[in-house]
Amino acid sequence: MGSDRPRWISAAQFANDVRDFAARVPSDITAIAGVARSGLSAATMLSMYLHLPLLAIRQTLNDVIEAGNGWRLGGSSHIRPQGKVLIVDDTCMTGNSFRQVLPIMKGWDAMTAAIYCNPAASLKPDMWQAELQWPHMLEWNIFNSVLSPNMALDFDGILCHDPERWQDDDGENYRQFILNAKPLYLPRKAPVPLIVTARIERYRAETMEWLRRHRIHVNQLIMHPAHSTRERERDNVAAYKARHFAAWAARHRPRPAPLMFVESDPRQADRIFQLTGHMTVCPATSGVWCK
Repeated sequence: MGSDRPRWISAAQFANDVRDFAARVPSDITAIAGVARSGLSAATMLSMYLHLPLLAIRQTLNDVIEAGNGWRLGGSSHIRPQGKVLIVDDTCMTGNSFRQVLPIMKGWDAMTAAIYCNPAASLKPDMWQAELQWPHMLEWNIFNSVLSPNMALDFDGILCHDPERWQDDDGENYRQFILNAKPLYLPRKAPVPLIVTARIERYRAETMEWLRRHRIHVNQLIMHPAHSTRERERDNVAAYKARHFAAWAARHRPRPAPLMFVESDPRQADRIFQLTGHMTVCPATSGVWCK
């Protein structure tokens, strides 16, 4: 995994890497402590694989709490009240998270671990499963991360699931789909700078209502100007998305880099990259197109 190219890490890949990491956890570890929030996902899976107690480290409250357990863990003979704790985070980007956590764990016999570690991190954990250079995109937090202000998004297949064929009738079935679409990725940390969708303009009110109900704020929503979906199908949708993305990208200064377009269709993603030269990502295939 130690590639110089930007990578999209899916939730499925993450689960596999946590499972593989469980086999490497030292046998003298007697509890797993997850760094809230993302670290708790890895810690929870490790505690289940290894049948160990789970602790939660809350940086906001500067404390450590027991997460509790069900009947399977109660009374297990291998659980010791005092022992070595494995502090787990999903990633180690710079090492700052561990710097903040270690004082909270002062007095504990502990070692640190991350599933993914940036080789350029100034403070690395004691253990990690794989190296992961920056920039990288993690499926479980990319839409609410430091990269969020640099992302232009497709709509269907990104913010919500795609319609079924019978729903895509450009009539009342489609209108009901838009109003009641099942959410997929919900950006809530910051307003989405730009959404470029192939949905046609006359469904703007329904689209805005869905965004409002799911508490997603957007700075600019561009919808296709066609009068019907049949008319839109005669257009080059990838080129339409690329044109608006490029215009926005020319005005936007990413901090931190890079700019990217997140597209649900891999063929359109490839074309958008070819036309704009900017990073394009397709979560459905974990595909990343970049220079």
